[in-house]
Amino acid sequence: VGEGYVNRKNLQDMIKLDEEFGFFVGAYLSEGNATKNYINISNTEESFLQRIRKFADSFGLTHNEYDNYRGFKRGHDIRINSALISRFVLMSCGTGSKNKKIPQFAFSAEEGFASGLLRGYFEGDGSVSSERGMIRASSNSKELLDGISLVDRFGGGMSRTQPGLDIIQEFRIETTGSSAQYSRPATVILVSKSGTNAFHGSFFETHRNNAAGLRARQRQDGNTPAKLIRNEFGAT
Repeated sequence: VGEGYVNRKNLQDMIKLDEEFGFFVGAYLSEGNATKNYINISNTEESFLQRIRKFADSFGLTHNEYDNYRGFKRGHDIRINSALISRFVLMSCGTGSKNKKIPQFAFSAEEGFASGLLRGYFEGDGSVSSERGMIRASSNSKELLDGISLVDRFGGGMSRTQPGLDIIQEFRIETTGSSAQYSRPATVILVSKSGTNAFHGSFFETHRNNAAGLRARQRQDGNTPAKLIRNEFGAT
């Protein structure tokens, strides 16, 4: 965090990038602000607040809670007292609605951290509609919104629809140099089969494995390839 910086709390030497820490980072990005001595997070949902309390308790950090009346109705603040955590958040995530950003370490973190971060963020500054199949995020920081779309490579805690094999007509995989309309350098593009005005249907079965003497894909590291058995069937 910086040479010569003195912390008054004894924290762990290593901080694990797990789901709980990810939720805290997401909550800060959506509902938080930081000073040099504390982090303040505002929300009225008890389940949201309880996860922030749990995070503070896991590090042995004290926290204070206050009601606020800054808007049209009562709000609630949790203030986590830690100069070191606050400095870490300021340096990695920024502060202020126009200056917040996804921390660099989030882009290489494991799925649990990414899932927690997205859930913490969307429970604060976003919404998820399963009926409309849509997620929405709002922020004054374009850098933060761009970062959210990149972290969402795992799908986070959101429900996704995986298309059946029988409805795919063609696919294209671009490993580099994707068009600027996509948010990532590598993309997978699927084209579904077109429908008709007539009632119709089909049965299908897709079976593949690397058993019964079939040649398995070679491994570059010399290890034995994993066993592959897939049998998908159904009707459309």
